[in-house]
Amino acid sequence: MGMNDSDYPKPARTPGFDLLQKYPETGDRTLREEDRYCFLEALLSARDKLLITYCGQGIRDNKKLPPSVVISELLDTLDEGFDHPDNNTGGGKSRQRWITLHPLQPFSPAYFDPESPGLFSYAHGYYKGAQALRLAPGQQEPFFNSPLDVQSNEDGFLRLDNFLRFFNSPGAAFLRDRLNIYLGYQEEGIDEREPIELSPLELYKVGNAMLEQFIAGQTREEISRFFKASGQIPPGTPGDCVVWELSRELKPVTPTIRSFRKEDQLPPLTFDLRIGPHHLKGALSGIYPRGMLRYGYERYKEIKLLRLWIEHLVLCSCGPGEEYPRSSMLICRKPKGKGSGMQTHEFLEVQAEEAKKLLKTLLELYEIGQNEPLLLLPRSSDAYLQTLKQGKKKAETEAELKELSRKALQRARREWEESSLFEEAERDEEVFSVLFREADPLHEDYPGKCELQGEENRFEELVEKIFSPLQEYLGKNK
Repeated sequence: MGMNDSDYPKPARTPGFDLLQKYPETGDRTLREEDRYCFLEALLSARDKLLITYCGQGIRDNKKLPPSVVISELLDTLDEGFDHPDNNTGGGKSRQRWITLHPLQPFSPAYFDPESPGLFSYAHGYYKGAQALRLAPGQQEPFFNSPLDVQSNEDGFLRLDNFLRFFNSPGAAFLRDRLNIYLGYQEEGIDEREPIELSPLELYKVGNAMLEQFIAGQTREEISRFFKASGQIPPGTPGDCVVWELSRELKPVTPTIRSFRKEDQLPPLTFDLRIGPHHLKGALSGIYPRGMLRYGYERYKEIKLLRLWIEHLVLCSCGPGEEYPRSSMLICRKPKGKGSGMQTHEFLEVQAEEAKKLLKTLLELYEIGQNEPLLLLPRSSDAYLQTLKQGKKKAETEAELKELSRKALQRARREWEESSLFEEAERDEEVFSVLFREADPLHEDYPGKCELQGEENRFEELVEKIFSPLQEYLGKNK
């Protein structure tokens, strides 16, 4: 057993001060030759049968691996001087006649196939596995096929935090709030090597901390010394490059944030809104005399902007007041593919009645999302909207707008189905692989098959319904 190429004969590992190795003499002991002689003795000791095993295929890629050199020499000798007992033609010189190749898994159907010579197994459990492999693949049952029963709200009102968390990922909220399915993240082990670059999450944390330090008036040299001492950035030149790149992105937006924060922050705005049958309660913080401010070193996404839009509608729905402004601003990184740097997004004032009307629409979608998955797919929706933004300036006729909508849906489908070198397809994310399995929520027939409520819960209609008013009140990005 274990007659692998790298294991037998044992490789000679002698220390550098070994005088026998340095001044060899006739008759000196050679471990490699001793192993070869031991193999010869074992070979001569065999009487009826001799079984030799070695690892002939790679366990990862099934790539062919050579046996030990003594096995190769034995096979050459057998080919030259002996005929295989099962060879009827005689005189063949193929070493494969003496070798039995075993499959990688013990439940391979070959072990239970009478036509596979030399392979057999009596394991009942593996036989069941081999039978399963021979069966035609079955159609996986859908995880969701009809809406759930309406669930009453015991509190009688909806908290703003739960409302915002729902629209951050409606699919995850549906699994969590209605089905009690919590999909957690697996913690990665500690790297064995010193990192030379930061992961996206680590970069986000360092960027947020550095932005606060710039706002506090610290210099780049002081910030660099802090992060080197904290161990949050790679040592040496790679760490210096991280600090330089981040400071180049963050410094331009620092004056804007300072101008907001030079005046004292207003007390949190506590509200209790009744909009139709809906009752929304909570508090808004981070409000300054110039407006409500949200900032951070995070990549721009439409879903992130939607969160601020909901808060902005709540702010405007609270009615006129001298103390609280009616504008909101988000400062974040540019979208993926738009280069490095930060940008600002500002919402203009929405009249109180109009804000309540728009908020009511979102609250109705929230109610739908408690009984069935809302087809607001974050990454696909973002790709759909970006395509519409880029083409709406050129599209004028109805035919051009229809073609633009088709291209936007096509782009959303690529984001849903295709993976890249750095990112898996959206449908392969844990939430959606559980929720939709093999179903296609972007297909026009999906809502009908699952009997989804209302005409609102359709991907294209849903994105337009939520984001069209948002774009209307969004000021010019900077």
